[in-house]
Amino acid sequence: MKPVGEPDAGNLHVRFDERGRETERLPYGSSYRARPRLYPASGEREFTAIAAPPVTAFPETAIGLPIRARLIRGFENLRQEWLRGIILGAAVVIVGWLVFYPLGILFDIGLRAEDGSLTLTNYRSVFSEPGLVSALINSIVISVATTALSLVLALPMAWAVARVDMPGRQFVRVAALVAFVIPNFISVIAWILLLGPNAGLINVLIRDALGIVSAFNIYSIGGLILVLTLSFYPLIFFAVAAALDNMDPAYEEAAQMVGAPAWRSSIGIALPLVLPALVSSSVFVFLEAMGAFGAPAAIGHGAHFHTLTTKIYELFSYPPRFELAAAAAAPIIGFTILGLMLQRQALGGRRFTVIGGKRSAARAVDIGWRRWLLFGYCMLVIFASVVLPLLILLRTSVLSRWGLALTWQNLTFKNYLAFATPSMIVPTALLNSMIVSAPPTAFPSPSCSCARASSSCRPTLRRPRGSRAPPGRARSSTLPRPSLRPGSSPPG
Repeated sequence: MKPVGEPDAGNLHVRFDERGRETERLPYGSSYRARPRLYPASGEREFTAIAAPPVTAFPETAIGLPIRARLIRGFENLRQEWLRGIILGAAVVIVGWLVFYPLGILFDIGLRAEDGSLTLTNYRSVFSEPGLVSALINSIVISVATTALSLVLALPMAWAVARVDMPGRQFVRVAALVAFVIPNFISVIAWILLLGPNAGLINVLIRDALGIVSAFNIYSIGGLILVLTLSFYPLIFFAVAAALDNMDPAYEEAAQMVGAPAWRSSIGIALPLVLPALVSSSVFVFLEAMGAFGAPAAIGHGAHFHTLTTKIYELFSYPPRFELAAAAAAPIIGFTILGLMLQRQALGGRRFTVIGGKRSAARAVDIGWRRWLLFGYCMLVIFASVVLPLLILLRTSVLSRWGLALTWQNLTFKNYLAFATPSMIVPTALLNSMIVSAPPTAFPSPSCSCARASSSCRPTLRRPRGSRAPPGRARSSTLPRPSLRPGSSPPG
């Protein structure tokens, strides 16, 4: 009886006894046992190697090395672990000082009464006082509606620039970046100039052409949702577009080869793979809308309604109610934690990993004349979020008097001279803005930098210079899969 098989890449030394059983242990600390299988026709047996539980825990690179090399490696690993511990400790201190320390002060103030005693009255007032309850409801409605409309705007644009042979895809990416860079406080000024109920440019044009008075009113919850949606949809757009760019299009092409239409393959294959990016960006948009202040302050003041952020700001006015303002910030923190929990629940702890080889280059899908519909849709969104606000701001900046027609007599550049006039507040405000924005730009996220540095300080097993690999062992740290092919014999 002759056993059939041979080792992979000359790394497995397998010996059999007279009964056809393996007797020698493999060099990687794993043992293998042979399972005989009888061929019905010839009676010859084939021995197939089956992995058994490992019996040793020695790393492959540490076996066969001299004692001095082992000591050097041990000290090197200890030094790297010590450095990693210092970096992680610094990151914890920085995060604690920037995040947990202010939160602790906030909750401490919210738990104090006017005489300094501990109480929960302030937190009960958040859910019982009419002004705070309406502000909380308005914030939830605005945040949910902003997230839903941002998905409607961003998803078709992301699929168009990442998967469709639509013209101007790079222009759409750049324009979406510009829309994200423009602060929502600047955008809301532009939309007030456009959709103001009395002197808004669009309302004036409609009134002159159709006789309709105040066709649109930006001073409403709907107007605030519009401004926030046009400011925050790029967050979802960039997240989903990046996920689609990094996904191998071969899976969608395989679905289309078996007859699935392009939209079916995108929904059935691409959507589950980009679900983590979609859920994370949606939660981010919800929290950004919940914490927005500039646009709600500008619109809510004229429409006589509050959100949580504007209500907190009002509580600081005379007479100040610091304890109630600190307690009113708790729902925003709670929604942040709830959003993270919902994100984890939606993903279900699943790992969205595609196992495959080298990713092929993405190939744009030809959808025929419908690509021009997508192009027109993207241009409409860009026009509403970038072109129209910038044009109205530029037009207003060169007018001598707002409300008069754009004529040569009404044109002026004196408004831009305010940047160079020391007696005006504009130079000081511009300098303050540059000073405030300089530190975050020069030192971005120190805790993230520490975490990144600590991940690069993981111990790496290196072979000392001049040493050789132990005989009979593979140079790769990956254990090859043993296979016994018919027609070959094990090494003697």
